[in-house]
Amino acid sequence: LLEKEDRDDFIEYINTSTNFHPNIMFVAKPKIVNLWFSSLFPWLIRCEKIFGFDRLHGYDTQRLYAYLGERYLSFWFKKNSNYICCKDIYLFTTKTVLNPKCSKEVLGSVAILDETL
Repeated sequence: LLEKEDRDDFIEYINTSTNFHPNIMFVAKPKIVNLWFSSLFPWLIRCEKIFGFDRLHGYDTQRLYAYLGERYLSFWFKKNSNYICCKDIYLFTTKTVLNPKCSKEVLGSVAILDETL
C-alpha cells in the first residue's frame, strides 16, 4: 500500500531497526512537515480502505493507524530529512526548553523523540 519508492526500504527498516519514535512528535520546518503529511495520509487512507474500523476490535480500534504512523515516521524522517534524535524535548507556549545536548542542532534540522527498543 506504500508508494513504490518506499515499500522495500520500509520493510527493510522494520525488519532491521531497533529504534522507533513513539507519539509522532517532531520539530521541523513547514516544508518537511508538508512532505511528511503528503506521504503519510494517502498511505493511511489506503490502509483504512482495507482494514476500516468495523473489523477492528478493542485496542486496535484506537491505535492501529497511530501505530502505523509511528513506525512510518521513524523510517520516513531518516530517509527524507536531515534529522537528529533527542531524548528529551519539551515545548511550551511561552518558552521553549530543549535538551542541552541537541538545542543548537534542532534549530536547523528535524528533531524526533527517540526511544530505543
